Amino acid sequence: MSLKCILLISVLFLCFTCALKSQDPDTLFVIRTDSSVIVKYGYINSDGKIIIPPKYTDAKDFSDGLAFVELDERSNLWGCIDTEGILRFTLNAKFLWEYSEGFAAIEVEWDSVIYVDRNGENI
Repeated sequence: MSLKCILLISVLFLCFTCALKSQDPDTLFVIRTDSSVIVKYGYINSDGKIIIPPKYTDAKDFSDGLAFVELDERSNLWGCIDTEGILRFTLNAKFLWEYSEGFAAIEVEWDSVIYVDRNGENI
């Protein structure tokens, strides 16, 4: 077997493995429901089953098993939920970034960013 063939097989195997890993069965996807006046967000799984019903005014993607959901857009109140929809903590924020390696960046005031851990504790 030539070196090129071995390299090609190795690259294809790596791509296939990464694709399978990215489709974790616990992955949830944001859904949006529209009525004539109200828009709500929730989450479905990869089979299209509603896991967390649409009840939030905004929702971010899940990462590290957690997602930020907007509870009240008038006061910038956000919550952090797990994949079962359990509210872990709340905070006020102008903008939020998804969790990465156990931490999330939160813009609390214009040009003022803090970092929180998975329990919502400021670090």
